[in-house]
Amino acid sequence: MKKTPPIILYADDDEDDKVLMKEAVDELQPDYILVMVENGKLALEKLTELTEKRMLPCMIALDGNMPVMTGKETVAQIRTNTRWDDIPLCIFSTSASQWFDDIAEKYNVKVYRKPTSIKGYMNVVRELLDHCAR
Repeated sequence: MKKTPPIILYADDDEDDKVLMKEAVDELQPDYILVMVENGKLALEKLTELTEKRMLPCMIALDGNMPVMTGKETVAQIRTNTRWDDIPLCIFSTSASQWFDDIAEKYNVKVYRKPTSIKGYMNVVRELLDHCAR
């Protein structure tokens, strides 16, 4: 029986950031499946769909500031469902903010500053992918 490759769920409204994420994942782990959506509401819908198919992602990465539903709101919703307790959550932010620190502690979420260089982006994605190996 063929094993399903690890799935990463990534929510971000910035097309450039999605392209960078895809390029980084394709280079570092080309066999991984990257599922991308534009906001937290769509991330929750996709997570529910994947759960119903018994295809939980190995990690979820969220942009901190998205329209419709922010990363913070999405994390809070994800953490209300015990089926998703073991999925590592990460938030990307372009700015430092106290509320990122608060949710990191409250919900066991890793917060990353969005890198400004390709090399920096690769390093962050490499660290994110380590969550899938655990």
